[in-house]
Amino acid sequence: MVTVIDARSLNPVPYTIVLSSQFNGITNEQGELSLPDNIDSLIFRCLGYEQYTIAFAELEFERGRAIIKLKAKTFELNAVEVTAKRITKIPLGYFTKRSRASHGSSGGGQMALFIPPDKRGNLIGLPVGSVSFYIRKWSSLRKFRVRLYSVNPESGEPGEDLLPEAVYAQPQKGDEWVSVRLRQYGITYPENGVFAGIEFLPNTEEHNDADGKMKTLNFGVNFEDVNNGRTWSFIFKTQKWEQCLPLHKDQRVGNAMIKLELFKEKK
Repeated sequence: MVTVIDARSLNPVPYTIVLSSQFNGITNEQGELSLPDNIDSLIFRCLGYEQYTIAFAELEFERGRAIIKLKAKTFELNAVEVTAKRITKIPLGYFTKRSRASHGSSGGGQMALFIPPDKRGNLIGLPVGSVSFYIRKWSSLRKFRVRLYSVNPESGEPGEDLLPEAVYAQPQKGDEWVSVRLRQYGITYPENGVFAGIEFLPNTEEHNDADGKMKTLNFGVNFEDVNNGRTWSFIFKTQKWEQCLPLHKDQRVGNAMIKLELFKEKK
C-alpha cells in the first residue's frame, strides 16, 4: 500500500495516477493505492504537482505502507481584468439540450472536446470564464475532475495542461449542466484552439444496479455536427488519446456536450 501526500501540507493527494511497466492505477480520495507484487519503478502524476519517479525497491514500508510526498508546482496567475458590467459571454462547443446517453469511462479515463478557433482569430487571447458539462440523470452522479488542454501541434490531440491545479465538480440531480468557474486562473484562449475535458474518477462499483441505473458517470452527446471527430477519449490502460470516429459507414458518432464560455469586453 502507498499513500500519496502533499510534501508541504502533508494532506492526502487524491486521484494520483500511478504508473509502471506492469501496472496502472489511481489513488482513492485518501491518496491510497494497493500495489501488486513484482513491479519495477513507479511514476506518480497528479495535476498541479511535479512528477515523481522511484524504484519499487527504494520504497520504505512501515507496517505495510509507504509514504510518497509530491511537491506542488509553483505558478503565477495571469492578470486578466474583466469588468462585469462591460462584458459579453461567448459560448463555444456543443450545448443544445437534445441529448442521448453518451460517453462514460472507468477511473482515470477522460473525454475531451476540441474547440477550434474561429477563422478570423477573434477568440485568441480572450479570457476563459467557465466550462460546463451536460451530465445525464440515469448515470451515477459522481465527482469528476475538470481538464483543460492546449493542442498538440504534431498530433492534434490534447497537449499540455492549462489548469495549474486539480479542479473538481459534481452533479446534483442529473440531466443538467454542471458549470465550473475558471476565470480566477487567468487562462486565455490559445492560438490553436483548446480541449475542454472531463476525467472520470475511480469507483469501486462499475456495474449496473438492479434497477438498471449505471454506476459510471455519463454525459450527453450532440449530433448537430455528427462524425466530425472533435471528441477524443483518453484510455487509461494504454495512456493514449484516441479520436472518436465512426468504425463503419452506418455508425453515427456525436460529440460530447461540453461548453466553454469566453469573456469579451464590450466597446
